[in-house]
Amino acid sequence: TKGYPVSLFASSEKLLSRQSAVKEEVLFPPVATSLWTRMGPRFIPFAHVGNCKVREAQSSWPLFEELLRALEQSDVFVWGKHWENFPQVRNWVGETGISGVPDIYGKALYALGVLYPFQLERGAFSSRYWQAPLAGCSLICESASQTSIPGVYPWGLKDGLERARREKPDTLAVQREATNFWLAHWDQAKARVSEALKEMPPGDTHILPQSPSAWTSCASFRRLYADD
Repeated sequence: TKGYPVSLFASSEKLLSRQSAVKEEVLFPPVATSLWTRMGPRFIPFAHVGNCKVREAQSSWPLFEELLRALEQSDVFVWGKHWENFPQVRNWVGETGISGVPDIYGKALYALGVLYPFQLERGAFSSRYWQAPLAGCSLICESASQTSIPGVYPWGLKDGLERARREKPDTLAVQREATNFWLAHWDQAKARVSEALKEMPPGDTHILPQSPSAWTSCASFRRLYADD
């Protein structure tokens, strides 16, 4: 509210204000690669891990119908809340916590990297973009905005599923390239946070460190007020 720059390391809509007048900047987050690295037998052809945001599905999410058609396929398995409301989703496994996500991706060949409307509007990306590749799981997305990230392929949902069925990814190579990529961006992101903090009055900010119990692998900082 005082005009300080805000760097968006997370893609949670709850953290964003559409009416915000401050400068917003989307950056690669400093990802702790060890939190997401999993490898196992690949018996899940396609995984979709994410809650169904019913409000967006009913109004401003043009990709929702395309996603539903993908989730009708017999080789696509789904984790997340509220999918039980859509009987055409054939393989809804159930809900999962963030701690279970790496194990799912560690057993999948491909994941669906669908972005919500607020992410598409800002050119942001979701945590799937590092969670899946770091587990050796290739991510099929519908947007070409973040394809510099290893293991992310802008094939689209319909064509992507068909193409992926004809190919067998090198899961070890996907994991190795993703690990190198996120390690390289760790120092860059931390430097940008430090730069932003220098622009704020002393004692007015706190860095919230990353930990295995955190819901996401992002370094965050926020302004703390005396009355909150």
